[in-house]
Amino acid sequence: MKTFLKTFLMTLLSIILILGISLGTTYVIKPDLVKTWFGIEDTQTEEPTDDTEKPDDGNLGDVDIPLPGGDDGEIEVPIDPGEDEEPDEEPEIKVLDFTFSDGVLTGYTGSETEIVIPSSYSIDSEGNFIEGDDYTVTEIGDYVFNENKTIEKVVFPSTITSIGYFAFNNCENLQEVDFSQAQSLELIDYNAFSSNINLGAVNLPDSVTTINEYAFRDCQNVTSLTLPSSLIYIGDGAFEGFHYISNLDLPSDLQFIGDNAFQSIGWFADSSMSITLPASLNHLGNGVFSNGNIYAINVDESNSTYASVDGVVFSKDLTTLLVYPKGKLNSYVIPETVTAIGDYAFYSCDLTQITIPETVTSIGDYAFGGNGFENILIPSSVTSIGSNAFVNCISLKNITIPSNVTYIGETIFMYCSQLETITFESLTPSGELGENYTSALVAIYVPAEAVESYKTAEGWSQYADIIEAITEVSIGDEEIPGDDDIVEIG
Repeated sequence: MKTFLKTFLMTLLSIILILGISLGTTYVIKPDLVKTWFGIEDTQTEEPTDDTEKPDDGNLGDVDIPLPGGDDGEIEVPIDPGEDEEPDEEPEIKVLDFTFSDGVLTGYTGSETEIVIPSSYSIDSEGNFIEGDDYTVTEIGDYVFNENKTIEKVVFPSTITSIGYFAFNNCENLQEVDFSQAQSLELIDYNAFSSNINLGAVNLPDSVTTINEYAFRDCQNVTSLTLPSSLIYIGDGAFEGFHYISNLDLPSDLQFIGDNAFQSIGWFADSSMSITLPASLNHLGNGVFSNGNIYAINVDESNSTYASVDGVVFSKDLTTLLVYPKGKLNSYVIPETVTAIGDYAFYSCDLTQITIPETVTSIGDYAFGGNGFENILIPSSVTSIGSNAFVNCISLKNITIPSNVTYIGETIFMYCSQLETITFESLTPSGELGENYTSALVAIYVPAEAVESYKTAEGWSQYADIIEAITEVSIGDEEIPGDDDIVEIG
């Protein structure tokens, strides 16, 4: 019976061990534990001699049980990791402070002062945006960081191709934008970085081809501007208000510069600058450099659209005067090749004297605005005068509009605060004079036979009380008597 019991227990122990190994578990069985399981006491027995038969007394300690484990009798069996051992910790996956949609960065929930835009991201099972490389970030969406008050620096990755509308507009503490890795960036869209008054430098990578309207407008304290060689298009007002720039190099492949793109450039710079328009340029907008601290604007001789003479920009055939730089002399004689004075051509140039030849037939919008002359002689060849042509000429006192002028734009004398008299020689009111806020104006002279038509014309009636008949007309230094001065000789 004892032999049967030992055999049964040994078989049972073997089954347990085999099952443990097959399940991939590991555990240790000590000899003392085996004795306890089988209820065997630890008794002293006489060591038998080689020729003495070992007694069959039921003492399991005298039974040779072939257990693995070596001399110490310990048995190692795989143990279920879910029971006694802790599994290795999973690496922490960071949830990002950004939101995305199909590779477009659409939102930001953080509050860091320095932002590094990720080049890629993944999405976990709960829909969180996490670190990973399942999706590539290619665009900064519209308004993402608009009016953010904490950002001081932003770093762009190599994967970005475009930056959207108002993306970083009016981030009042933004001081640095790092484009050094952004060698795939092609488009900077409308107002993307406008009104960042603490931004110190704009150095764009040699991949950008398009800078849209007002992209960096009113970044007033920028002291360094580097435009990329890849640049083709600069939109309206893109760099308007860069007051501290003292040097501007336009890329050789640039084709388009929009209206007022560099208005007031270098306003507070220590020195005046010269600028060269490249051969590739085929569109120069109105007022591009108006009010800028520039003494000369030259044009590459290979340019087929524009030309320059003594730092003044003309159409290629020299018939339209386009840009007179503010930093040039304060008196100028327009060449007789000119038939048209372009919009903003002399805007805010601080001129005290200007001579217009008889070849000129049209004067553009804002053409002479913001200048300092007291009088200006408009030749009889002129037939049209654009809106606000003499706006804010605060020293202008008297002016005569010749009879051949058939078109007058609105508010041509807006804010001419010293203007006392205007003489219109035409028999027919041209256009609408409108409200001009000319507080010193005391008289508008028109031909005697046209007084009533001027007083009742739309856009003129508010001046009815000061519209009077011409009593004398001056042509050069010669005075021609009016009707009241005719003396009958008999």
